[in-house]
Amino acid sequence: MGIMKKTMLVLGLLMLSGCATFGAYDHSLKVEVKPFPILRGVPFHAEINAPSDATEVVGHAMVPMGPTMKFKKSGKKDRWVFTGTVPKAFYIHPGHFQVRVTVQKGKEKPRYTEFQMQLK
Repeated sequence: MGIMKKTMLVLGLLMLSGCATFGAYDHSLKVEVKPFPILRGVPFHAEINAPSDATEVVGHAMVPMGPTMKFKKSGKKDRWVFTGTVPKAFYIHPGHFQVRVTVQKGKEKPRYTEFQMQLK
């Protein structure tokens, strides 16, 4: 097998293995963000209806060097929360960007939802 074919095979396997970690889209997951749009330097609160027995809930802004947001279990049943602030000197520019929130539940395949966030 030539070097070109080996390289293509390895790249194809890497791409497929990377896609497997995304999990399955779940339209039942709903994220609420207050205030919306979020403002630089002003705290915001995000809440998702993930199951109480989930092992991890993580959000990620789909921008270059996008921050990761680790959600915590809420006192309410089947609710996870994240509170944070986008610093005024941050590299995400004002405007719209995609956010993906992934819910991991034990050894099950991860589930995720995506939504548009607005930063002013």
